[in-house]
Amino acid sequence: MTNTNIYMWIGFSVVAVFLACFSYAVECGGECVAGSAGIVRCSKYPNGGAAVGSAGIVYCGKGECVAGSAGIVRCSKIKGGGAAAGPAGIVKCQGGCEHGSTSMCEHGSTSVCE
Repeated sequence: MTNTNIYMWIGFSVVAVFLACFSYAVECGGECVAGSAGIVRCSKYPNGGAAVGSAGIVYCGKGECVAGSAGIVRCSKIKGGGAAAGPAGIVKCQGGCEHGSTSMCEHGSTSVCE
């Protein structure tokens, strides 16, 4: 094997190892918040949101979540979509809003997710 072939083989090997290592993607959950009891809950959805409602309960969604003036949590219907409350406390969402849900939450974890 010539030096050129050896260098090509090493180059291809490095690229193959790089692709094998970085092609595996871990899909993490979204935003996490602590409710009034101090229990951390996180959205099950990547880039999903979480917000605390008027009773101190954490509600989650597919997109960003915001508690409006009445403490009702509304979330974007689309994964990763934005939400914001205007001056009157009315929540507006990208792609439309839906009520936040405890079923869209999962318990917070101490494991590292990168």
